[in-house]
Amino acid sequence: MALINMGTADGSTLGNPSAGEFYLFLDSNNGSQLTRRNSSGTDLVYSIGDGIDALGWIAVTDTTYTSGSPLNLTASTDTLLDFHIDTVEETYPPNGYTNTDFFNETTSRITSPITGAGYVFRLEFEITPQQSNRSIDVIFSTGVDVANQVVIDKRSTGLITNGGTNFISSTSFFFATGTFITNGMQIILNCTTNAAISNVQLVLSRVN
Repeated sequence: MALINMGTADGSTLGNPSAGEFYLFLDSNNGSQLTRRNSSGTDLVYSIGDGIDALGWIAVTDTTYTSGSPLNLTASTDTLLDFHIDTVEETYPPNGYTNTDFFNETTSRITSPITGAGYVFRLEFEITPQQSNRSIDVIFSTGVDVANQVVIDKRSTGLITNGGTNFISSTSFFFATGTFITNGMQIILNCTTNAAISNVQLVLSRVN
């Protein structure tokens, strides 16, 4: 099979490739969508859900939890990160979707409208622990609630200095199948000392 890159072309006048060959082009006659054409003139248009335009990312920033009004964690207690969608960057989202398709502020869950999609998810926040030499666990769960977790990833980070601000960044990769589709994903935090959480940001990128 020979794949011939035609760049940007008008699909209505381009013609067909020879037998065994395919044209790959951005069809200026069809919204510049990525298109593959066979020798019979049959086009496969990579549109929403099955092409490069289905990829993209959205960032959500929580400005509700600040250093002056943080989310307070009790030592060694699983606590739901009930994030707020205060500001959104969605210039380059997966085509046809917005932040509300992936971030449910009411249930504090990350969701997927697409079964089988793969995502890279990054969580960032600041934490101020009350004791030194402690740690915080970031748990990604698709269980029905905090008490009934289905853990799909867990990251632990050491906290050095009490009273000082620590910057936490946690990245995970997951597929939207099973309980992720049914329940969505919660972010659960567990710190080995009382602590305060602020300046939360969530970034979700669809990668397949």
